[in-house]
Amino acid sequence: MEFFEKVLKGTDYTIVNLVAFFINPHYEVKFGLKTRKLYMIVYKLLYGKK
Repeated sequence: MEFFEKVLKGTDYTIVNLVAFFINPHYEVKFGLKTRKLYMIVYKLLYGKK
């Protein structure tokens, strides 16, 4: 995700609707874990995004 955001900074594109996951949807199939979205306030605290 960080690489993708870095690439976007060099273009005119922006992220309109960001959804961060605490448990990746892929892990539901692989490990049987339920998908969980991460609250944006927590995401911003962890990754320092504006």
